[in-house]
Amino acid sequence: MGKANGANERVGQSYLLVSTIPVYVHGGMVRSDPLWVKDLELHTDYIREIVLACPIQSSVPPTDAKAISVQAMERIRLEWMPEFESHMGKLFRFPSFWFRFWRLVRQAEILHFTICAYPIFYGVVVPWLRRHSKVGLFGVIDGSFWRKPGSTGRRKWLADRCETGAKAACCSAHVVVATQQQYLEELTDPANSHHLAPAVWIDEESFLPEAELDAMLESKIATLRSDLRVAFFGRLMHDKGPDLLVDAVRKLSRSGVKIHADFYGEGPFRPELEAMSVDLAGIVEFKGMVAYGPEFFQRVRSYHAMVLPARSDEHHRLIFDGFAQAVPIIASTSPGLDRVTDRERGLRFERGSADDLARAIVDLMAHPDLYRKMARVSLAAAQSFSHRQMHRERASILRQSFSDSSAFNFA
Repeated sequence: MGKANGANERVGQSYLLVSTIPVYVHGGMVRSDPLWVKDLELHTDYIREIVLACPIQSSVPPTDAKAISVQAMERIRLEWMPEFESHMGKLFRFPSFWFRFWRLVRQAEILHFTICAYPIFYGVVVPWLRRHSKVGLFGVIDGSFWRKPGSTGRRKWLADRCETGAKAACCSAHVVVATQQQYLEELTDPANSHHLAPAVWIDEESFLPEAELDAMLESKIATLRSDLRVAFFGRLMHDKGPDLLVDAVRKLSRSGVKIHADFYGEGPFRPELEAMSVDLAGIVEFKGMVAYGPEFFQRVRSYHAMVLPARSDEHHRLIFDGFAQAVPIIASTSPGLDRVTDRERGLRFERGSADDLARAIVDLMAHPDLYRKMARVSLAAAQSFSHRQMHRERASILRQSFSDSSAFNFA
């Protein structure tokens, strides 16, 4: 197993990647979520053979599904796995999942597992594989959906089981990549190989062109105090804190601050947010979904700031979208937003506090020179954060960790 575990015998040559994202085999093409397709195709740049174990459907795919290129499919072998729609579904369909998983992992050289998909399952299986199998164990921690601060009862019981499983799996993996420092500190074993590498979706060609930076900044500075425009992008749910922005805007508007806030996204919290915003007509607007792509980046670029008021610990990929558009970010003190450094790449406010969010917004408006600095520093930082750069880092980690593996196709 090379540097990762010292084993010399291999049980296969494949790289087993278990995913919850369905693919659609229809009309002679394989389609899936556009961002996942983009990510998957970059995997094939350095992995010789990927066994993609995921739900496979023969129905007509969603209208926004994207086809996986023929070139990429030459390196991908699809294997069906059951789809789980609920925790009860996981319980009833687990025997089928286990049978399929065990057959595939016995044939694999590397198991790539994402801990947030099945934290309890991997908490049992990965330690067993570490002791009894030669398969290389590569874990990715890109989320912690179970962490609900202040939860009680059954939700807390489930959260505790997920946390225990996640830690057991990550401490047993040969290599772990985490998207934020908190995950490394709380879920991994310092004695094992672990790396910090944020998950990023943006491409270099979507960055704000340097030649446009000065004009854009001066245009925004001219309206910074007279017509501040901020935006929230993301799923409309309590954990992401959109209500905090509504409350902050209300406080500022009542004190005479000229501010406008747009919300992009859908979710279960939208009706409540709209009810909260009845008295803010023309100041707060709900724009619905906008597809990730050129229009999305143009929207981000048009605002003075992006607000990420998360209550949860989740890693936010939107950070890097803001950086790449030279848009300062106003972020809560959530560990998942640790790439936003206060008064360098944006402003921070106390997690859960609408009052402190309002204070940060006023701070942004009051300091044009600071605004210019944060915008420039953010854009410069974006050069290190692109989707392709993320894969270069992942490939380097895999090359160092599994140096004698035949599963890879390193240039």
